[in-house]
Amino acid sequence: MAKGQGFAETPRAGPLDAADGRDRRRQPPLIGPLDPVLALALPILAGLAWTVPERLWPAITASLKPFQVLDLSARPKDTARRIEAVLGERDIAIPPRRLLGVLARENLRAQLHLLRSLRPGGGWRPVIGLEGTERIESALDQGRGALLWVGHFVHASLVVKMALCRAGHRLHHLSRPRHGYSSSRLGIRYLNALVRAAEDRHLAERVPLADDNPVAAVRTLRHRLGDNRPVSISARDDSKHPCRVPFLSGHLVLASGAADLAHATGAPLLPVFCVRDQAGFRVIVEAPLTVDRALSRRQSSWRVARDLAAATERHVLDHPGQWLGWPHL
Repeated sequence: MAKGQGFAETPRAGPLDAADGRDRRRQPPLIGPLDPVLALALPILAGLAWTVPERLWPAITASLKPFQVLDLSARPKDTARRIEAVLGERDIAIPPRRLLGVLARENLRAQLHLLRSLRPGGGWRPVIGLEGTERIESALDQGRGALLWVGHFVHASLVVKMALCRAGHRLHHLSRPRHGYSSSRLGIRYLNALVRAAEDRHLAERVPLADDNPVAAVRTLRHRLGDNRPVSISARDDSKHPCRVPFLSGHLVLASGAADLAHATGAPLLPVFCVRDQAGFRVIVEAPLTVDRALSRRQSSWRVARDLAAATERHVLDHPGQWLGWPHL
């Protein structure tokens, strides 16, 4: 999530609000600064993920600081102070000064899971509790598709797709080429291909959101909803005109694309959260958010983003070390 300064509290862009703050005309670099490190680190991590029992992974993630190559915050002390301000007087299980370290280890664990899922002949079959599938089925019974807005938690990217695929709901998922490890041209083509390979086996379709032509993705998603299919969009901030809404004692910035799409199509909009606990993973499909189509798109989307932020608060406070939004508050 981008910092909140300077954002309006209502979205102002078009139907998916797809364009992010970068200059879309600027071509990504051929090689990113971390690409060589990733090219060396990922085979080593894959070897660990494929050969080391998962019960030993907590010790591995605690000792592999050099392999946490994707820094969660360039200024961790400043980020810790922002986290303290956003929390206000609320107590959480992890002190704010330690939160980024815990999050980094959890993120590394998620990468091991992803790489383990690519192991030939073995893969990864986690225990996943899925709650609220009847809400997806109820949404589909209305005939306008089901639109899942997935919270930005560490394990959600892979585990939500796995859980819903097991339940018979293969998603049509909106995705940027930058999804994964790198935003460079070579990184997108080769490094991010690992992420796509792990996730795509659980999807009906990955809908690419191209920076130079976002309308094509909007059209595809509308067609899928019109065909009464389940569509998923991650709850992120990468949008040119996001919504800035109350969150704990501060604010959260959310792209309004999912809310805009629900307003345009009438598809039920379902918040989805994924957390890891001692029993394994839990994927929770919550009750549909209220999308008031009598309001303007801008007004409706801001209200819906506010309601998603309120739902997110509960899971963040219960599992603070798994929410990827902390570094970007």
